[in-house]
Amino acid sequence: MAKEVGLKEAFLEFAADSAVLNRNGKILKGKQQIANYFNSLTLQNVNLAWEPELVEVAKEGDMAYTYGPFTFSAISGEGEPKTVLGYFHTVWKKQEDGGWKFIYDRSFVVTNKFLKFYVLISKLFLITIPIKKRGKR
Repeated sequence: MAKEVGLKEAFLEFAADSAVLNRNGKILKGKQQIANYFNSLTLQNVNLAWEPELVEVAKEGDMAYTYGPFTFSAISGEGEPKTVLGYFHTVWKKQEDGGWKFIYDRSFVVTNKFLKFYVLISKLFLITIPIKKRGKR
């Protein structure tokens, strides 16, 4: 969706009114602060690809969280290509209309050293995390 409508619009579409976004060590509270953050970016040709490794839904079915890898690429304001790999963690809340909106989203960038280690460990132990609905622990 971010590629079609823009990164800001995609995030705002799925953000609850009271959503919190954690970016670059800053806490952004509410849709207005989130919009201001995206307005401050001077990036072009933005592409965000992400896929949950895990989706876990509370037993009551009203809260959930997801996490997994993302790849973010763009052209900087100076015309330089930029690619960032990382992991996201998102907390979701079911809305009165039955849809889902995020209430908290955090991402962190992985370094090449961490990424190589993660890939090695994943291959050695064949780590897979199935996406399924789970109850409360």
